[in-house]
Amino acid sequence: MSAEDLRLTAKNFETPDEVTEMPKGKVKSVDFGPFHVLKLEFEPGWKWSEHAKPEVQSPLAGHNP
Repeated sequence: MSAEDLRLTAKNFETPDEVTEMPKGKVKSVDFGPFHVLKLEFEPGWKWSEHAKPEVQSPLAGHNP
């Protein structure tokens, strides 16, 4: 690991690197070099089967064929 790899970086979810929106929710992503930190925000009533499954086209949460 080089000194460049050890450089500290301050980031937050107020200004994420990427935002993915879906009905009744969103996913915010902050990148730290090779690492990705996610913050998932869901409104009351959010359900995988109704709000995410149609978007990702997968029958299971967390399953990417």
